[in-house]
Amino acid sequence: MRKKVGKGLIGMVLAITLIGFAGFAAAQDKAADNMDLVKDKIRADKKLFMATNMQLTEQTKKMFFLVSYNIDKFKAFVFESSFLDRYDIDAETIEKIKADDIALLKFGLKWLKDVLFKEGSYKLKEDANS
Repeated sequence: MRKKVGKGLIGMVLAITLIGFAGFAAAQDKAADNMDLVKDKIRADKKLFMATNMQLTEQTKKMFFLVSYNIDKFKAFVFESSFLDRYDIDAETIEKIKADDIALLKFGLKWLKDVLFKEGSYKLKEDANS
């Protein structure tokens, strides 16, 4: 009889422990789900804020997509248009972006940030203003 009580007691302890862990795991999943919801809400709010407060011209939108999604056309834009005549870009950077598409993409994103947010990283050449 003692063995039956011992086995029953051990079984109950294991069952309670497993239920406790299951409840803990469910609580963690719920917290993770809540965090995901909060992150999604922040992303949505950020997109809404950007969409309502940034008045992008059609030209700016085209440049954004050009830099972001068509690196070959952006390269042609930089090297075959008046871009390099207008912006004061050092020779080392020009050589780097000519040879390396990743460097060109980084350059394009930085330039785009400058255009969109007026950060002033890229300076127009003095004679480009006239």
